[in-house]
Amino acid sequence: GVYAAKIGRAVTITPTVENEGEAAYSWTIDDEVVSTARVFEYVFNEEGRVYVALRVENRAGYDEKEARIDVNRLAPPVISLIVPPTGLYVLTGREYTFAPEVQNGENARYEWYLDDSSVPVSTEKDYIFMPTQPGDCSLRLTVTNEDGTAEKTVAWTSSRPASRSSPPPTWPPRW
Repeated sequence: GVYAAKIGRAVTITPTVENEGEAAYSWTIDDEVVSTARVFEYVFNEEGRVYVALRVENRAGYDEKEARIDVNRLAPPVISLIVPPTGLYVLTGREYTFAPEVQNGENARYEWYLDDSSVPVSTEKDYIFMPTQPGDCSLRLTVTNEDGTAEKTVAWTSSRPASRSSPPPTWPPRW
């Protein structure tokens, strides 16, 4: 995997290991063992790309994996919110929860804006929305931390649920 870290801030990697009974762990950077703990926690003091190798060994054998850590001077937020490229199609009167994944979102400020409003409709990490009228709409999330700001906009079209003005067909037909 690839991890991002900020200079002076601890990065933590918790591996998922199968058949680990009485295992010994060894984390190395540049062929030097830097930790023998199950969970890797390390503070980098220089910017750059670092490769960390994990070796897990027990009586049955061993396995090794490598991870890349990009150490940066700044760690602005990065928003991941999966939305179809054509936007969302939603029904009025139903609740929808927007729950983004945000890297570097610790201690960040979250602001959700509806359409072109300059006043946030929410300052929580997740946003629950229930459209009441059909039409086009947009929702913008702004996340700000000490190192920068990220923004993501989601567009959607809402419509009324199909109405049932006549009873559903029955079988067999009644004559």
